[in-house]
Amino acid sequence: MKRSHWLSIFILGYATFAYVAFAPCADRLLRVDDVVSMNRITNLQMSPDGSFLAYMVEQPNDAAHSKDPPKTALFVLSLADGTSWQLGEPAAKLSSPKWSPDSKTLAYLSARSGDAGAQIYLLSVKNRGEQRLTAHSTPVQSFGWSPSGSAIVYLSAPPASEQERRQSELGYDEIHVGPGPDQEGRNPELWTVSLSDGQSRHVDTRGLHILAYDWAPDGKTFLLTVADKAFGDEEQLRPHLLTLGVSGGAAKPYCETVGKLMQATWSPDGHSLAFLGTSEGVTDPYPGGLFLCDGIGSKPRNLIADAGFTVESYRWLPDRQSLITVVAEGAHRAIARLRSADGTITRLTHPPQEIAFRSPYSVSADGRRIACVLSSAKEPPDIWLIENDGKARRMTQINPQLDGITFAESEEYRWQARDGLPITGVLIKPAGYRAGSPYPLVVQVHGSQVADTNEFQASWMNWGQLLAANGYMVLLPNYRGSLTSGARFARGDQGDLGGKDLTDVLDGIDALVRSGMVNPQRLGMGGVSYGGFLTGWAVTQTDRFKAAVMGLGIGNWVSMAGQTPQPESMVALYWLHSPYDEWQVLWNRSPLADAKNARTPVLLYAGERDPLVPVSQSREFFRALQHYKVASEFIIYPREGHSVLEPNHLQDNLTRIVEWYNRYLK
Repeated sequence: MKRSHWLSIFILGYATFAYVAFAPCADRLLRVDDVVSMNRITNLQMSPDGSFLAYMVEQPNDAAHSKDPPKTALFVLSLADGTSWQLGEPAAKLSSPKWSPDSKTLAYLSARSGDAGAQIYLLSVKNRGEQRLTAHSTPVQSFGWSPSGSAIVYLSAPPASEQERRQSELGYDEIHVGPGPDQEGRNPELWTVSLSDGQSRHVDTRGLHILAYDWAPDGKTFLLTVADKAFGDEEQLRPHLLTLGVSGGAAKPYCETVGKLMQATWSPDGHSLAFLGTSEGVTDPYPGGLFLCDGIGSKPRNLIADAGFTVESYRWLPDRQSLITVVAEGAHRAIARLRSADGTITRLTHPPQEIAFRSPYSVSADGRRIACVLSSAKEPPDIWLIENDGKARRMTQINPQLDGITFAESEEYRWQARDGLPITGVLIKPAGYRAGSPYPLVVQVHGSQVADTNEFQASWMNWGQLLAANGYMVLLPNYRGSLTSGARFARGDQGDLGGKDLTDVLDGIDALVRSGMVNPQRLGMGGVSYGGFLTGWAVTQTDRFKAAVMGLGIGNWVSMAGQTPQPESMVALYWLHSPYDEWQVLWNRSPLADAKNARTPVLLYAGERDPLVPVSQSREFFRALQHYKVASEFIIYPREGHSVLEPNHLQDNLTRIVEWYNRYLK
């Protein structure tokens, strides 16, 4: 169906959002500029009464403003009649919409001229009037409504003292390096602000380093997730749960936890709490357990012990007997209802639709309506509404400029590893695929602690649809260590990085070769982050690949141990060996160690300001490839971190990736 594209079009209750004006186009294949132009849903919140949806759409800048921060537009959509309005003009630093308990007011963070960073703003649904609630001296980091709706709690860093500012101006700004690469940060402060008079009140937390908080349903207590120090390793490995009265004072332990924990929240009746935590203690790399604590001092009970799926996030339902969860299993991600009594799940979304990767979702207070972001192999992400009867309807179209593009077919692909373990992945077939003809194959390997599902694969880190449009078969393998088959599978490559996870990938390639779908003489590999490491490692272990792309990857695990912001976590969660006691273990799995074996042409790229994988990791491996006269190029993107987000950088990056494979595989 062809559409005229304006900035905002609302037809038959569907909210349509466009990046710029586009003329209708004839059917064609996906291009790099299509990926760069895509808008992205960054947040959505349903009002508690299920009447309104608030959602935010991040818009990429045009080429002339590529360096500027992206702007975000805030929309409110009435579910009763499908009408919608946009709040003001798109702006940078607009985030975190949250409805008041009575559904009459929307709060959000915005940084306006004269503000000291992000502040809390309020929007009245009735008259669409806006007002600023806080004028804090430092940016508001996060916030949440009180159960009564009469106040808001927020977290903000303390300001520097006059003496500290003066010392810094004079150049006394030395960095005292702690366990991480930088000095210990400041503990954020907890504040409450009254909606009746706009006055903020400091909550005395006795200097706790607060990571997250949740206001109890009775309004008397906060549940705090805290760490003893403001270091990444402390936050990852040793967070714990405390309760604190709303007036402040001494906090009290709630229940004992070990290792990672996230998303701790009270049950609707306040008698219990739930959280995502580790099922194997401090060495568990991902909080793959969903735990329930029934009262102070109770022992956490894992609701999904030994499950063959992973719960990525959850929301309580009002009956307290069940929760809405996002579950990943195989090459699929779904919204599901989980029974707290026995951990059984009932899926509420089904293939070909998948929950978009790390996307927001929201549930009405009565649990009868769910708003979420769905996509499919051939449909970009949009907001869908799931009613209590199980019916789903699409509420937005945020990328109408992609109308008329023919996307490639894809499916879940399964094979057996050489040790018998079942492995899944996503297989994207080339545009215009014809059975019986072997195609060139590119294996794109995802980063750590994620899983690839059969969703829309087109973004800065997902090249599948773009490569398929250029004639490639694409395999996205969920090797052991992926969040796709439960906590045990997620620990499958621990202490063995570059071992069985790599052979899982190679076994998937072999299965495709046996099927006759791919040409074994035209194989490519690539990936981002851990996928970048696994690519660099693969080309030093086999010469079967004719082209490789190593994005933001690790080249030397030994030097990485001295550069990572979380050195203890790297040992405890991944290697189980200290690089200072057993450096050979890490060195023997470093691409740099076997660079002399490489024959595959490699394109490397890195973000200049990457805090997770320093640019030196790519540079070390590139120097070795150059020494051994391996065809290679290395691109550094200024201002980028552990991603490539500036539109002009992304245009360059995706173009280079496609051209690199074309040069060596076609």
